[in-house]
Amino acid sequence: MRSFVLLSVLCLGLALPGCGSSSSQPALTAADQGFVAVNNSTTDLKKRLEQIATTGEGGSSLEGLAESIEKNVTDPAKKASLLSDANLLNGYSEPERIKPVAKRMAEKL
Repeated sequence: MRSFVLLSVLCLGLALPGCGSSSSQPALTAADQGFVAVNNSTTDLKKRLEQIATTGEGGSSLEGLAESIEKNVTDPAKKASLLSDANLLNGYSEPERIKPVAKRMAEKL
């Protein structure tokens, strides 16, 4: 009888740690916390645009894109053109519209 009680206590002790309340709130993303992905070089910016051109992802993957262009592109005409394209990207949600614009932007770098 004593071993049954000990075994029951052991099983109960192992089962209870998994029975806690979990947070129903999702984890905060970098954007939610106020962090924006800004690239530190034109090479990094180009890689990022090439990845966007491949995946067609928009939304949060475009956050910090304009800031990266402002920071890394020194030629005023190229900067204006890239910023204009970045504004276009921000308005698109369909991958088939995002991909060609991102590809064109990467080619400008």
